[in-house]
Amino acid sequence: MIVTTSDKIEGKEIESYTGFIMGSLAAKAGTKDQMEAKKKALYGLFRKGKEDGADGIISVKLDSVSYKSEETGEEMVEYTYYGTAVKFKN
Repeated sequence: MIVTTSDKIEGKEIESYTGFIMGSLAAKAGTKDQMEAKKKALYGLFRKGKEDGADGIISVKLDSVSYKSEETGEEMVEYTYYGTAVKFKN
C-alpha cells in the first residue's frame, strides 16, 4: 500500500476515493508507551485502508492532543493519523 502526505502519487491515476479513514491511540505521556502508541495509530490507519480495499492512502496527516485522564488523573497523549483511502487505475 502506498501512503503519502501528498494529494497525489507520481505515476498513479486515482480511479476512486474509498473514503476518509483514521487510526488513533492514546498513551501515558512521557513514557516509552507514547512512541509505541504513535506507531500503532499509524498501523491502525493502514489496517483500515486495507479493510476498505484501498490501494493507497493520500493526504495523510498526524494530530496529537494532550489531556488529563478523568479516570486516573494521568497526563495522556492521543495520536490520530487520518487520510483519504483511494483505488488506482491499473
